[in-house]
Amino acid sequence: PPLPPRGARTHLQGPHRHFRPSAALPRSALTTIVLPAAKKQLDSSGAQTFPAVPPTHSLYSYDVTAARGGIVAGYPDGMFRPDSYVTRGEASKIVARTFNLPSDLTGAPHYMDVMAGSSFYTYIESLTNAGAITGITSTTFGVDTWITRGEMAKLTVVTQTKTMGDQTPSTIPGPGTINGLTTSQTSDCVKTRQVTKVSDASKVIV
Repeated sequence: PPLPPRGARTHLQGPHRHFRPSAALPRSALTTIVLPAAKKQLDSSGAQTFPAVPPTHSLYSYDVTAARGGIVAGYPDGMFRPDSYVTRGEASKIVARTFNLPSDLTGAPHYMDVMAGSSFYTYIESLTNAGAITGITSTTFGVDTWITRGEMAKLTVVTQTKTMGDQTPSTIPGPGTINGLTTSQTSDCVKTRQVTKVSDASKVIV
């Protein structure tokens, strides 16, 4: 399977080390990707934010941190719906806000389906100009289309590099194991383009 863009390997992992770049991304995975990538400190203190994500939930600290930081919001009924898929518009807004991407409306509008006045307009245009995302056609962004895992990997890593510089480790950490594999096995996986998570810190669930 194709290896995701560099850096995203730390926070994205598919089942059985298959990345599945064309698969849609659930909301439950979103905060576990963008918060570690942006090096946000998790904070699970205080009152519960979403009824469907109790303090005992494995994603609780991620969702609470994102909600309090103004990065994500629930639906009008107060639910988070972690199993719902993320749209390209939602992902763009969340990534741009997480990394505090500066607004850049050069050449806007680029897409006929995202015009000035849309809540996603500035985020999508800024990410487009940063080279982090493109439309599904030359004139259509596909704001309500589900974002794929491959698109999310590129979106996260390019935005991370644009705002924070290249975060890719120059070497694989030495002797020991990484995510249950020896460093030698991990290196072999990378060389053969198999997906390996090189850090267990994010505990991604997808």
